[in-house]
Amino acid sequence: MTELDLLLKAIAEDLGDPSSWSAPVEFPESLALCALNSAYSLRGSSAAATNVLARYRAFCPTADTNSGTDLIMAMDSEGGPAGFARDILCNESKLPGTNRLRPEGIYEGLSRLAALDTAVTSAEHLRTAATNGSTSAKTAWLSVKGFGPLAWSYLIMNAGVGTETKPDVMVQR
Repeated sequence: MTELDLLLKAIAEDLGDPSSWSAPVEFPESLALCALNSAYSLRGSSAAATNVLARYRAFCPTADTNSGTDLIMAMDSEGGPAGFARDILCNESKLPGTNRLRPEGIYEGLSRLAALDTAVTSAEHLRTAATNGSTSAKTAWLSVKGFGPLAWSYLIMNAGVGTETKPDVMVQR
């Protein structure tokens, strides 16, 4: 057996049958869930992001189809991003490298996307903006303090842009 054969055998044993692997995390109909998952996954645990999404879904039964504007309005209904983080998401963690609550960055990012000449308010709009050659949506998202290239990659990956990946921080280490 060659070294390559041994490696392939070890990989197959460790990872198992590819048909048993879970599907990638995607929210093709909800820019709100894409934004929440992207922001709460930055240097955070999968469990924390999953809990945030569950709490938002419990608060808003239409979460799986909510636009960015819907999430902004939900935050406004709770007195803004800080009240939303505290009372609805029960998670007041900060964006990496900042003292800003994650919903503050989400609110700002979604507001900037909605203010573009070609507004990005839905996951479909985001997919179009991410694949049409324009950089305005990416520039708007990355202009938010605490959001870097991984936040953008994960946002559009969550929306269903299949050409993107978000390298896991733990794997990179």
